[in-house]
Amino acid sequence: MGISDTVCSAFNKALEAASTEKPAHQQQLAGFATLIVCSIYAKAIQQPYKDNPEIDYINLARKYMRENLSRALCMEDVAKEIGMGYSKFRKVFRNYTGFSPTQYFLNLKLEKAKDYLSNTHLSCKEIAFRLGFDSTAYFNKMFRQRNNITPQEFRGQLTQK
Repeated sequence: MGISDTVCSAFNKALEAASTEKPAHQQQLAGFATLIVCSIYAKAIQQPYKDNPEIDYINLARKYMRENLSRALCMEDVAKEIGMGYSKFRKVFRNYTGFSPTQYFLNLKLEKAKDYLSNTHLSCKEIAFRLGFDSTAYFNKMFRQRNNITPQEFRGQLTQK
């Protein structure tokens, strides 16, 4: 893995927390251990993509998706937009992100929906329209599949807190 500033810093902070034994130091140690393990894991996963020019194309596609959340994008068109064949685009995208391009785009839309539900008074119909869903019913169905609650229930939980 080589030397990582993140891992070294977390390790040093963990040593300090362990030696001072201030209140909640066990929780801090657990957090630092998690950070160290996750950093090592992420580095191992990212290593095959280091200096891979295809990843620049995938990042362009991800940026394009984020900028076009209000549209119903065809992933074949996204592949063309970044100058990559669809089959290769889909394979590299899935390997890099862990999701198919379509699933990734849907996840982005549903995360934006949570943001709208949390920070605006827009109706579910308006949110569905702003995010380019074909219908409010389809939006509700996808939201419920991903979150195990409806958008209305999600918003209701926020107001109860």
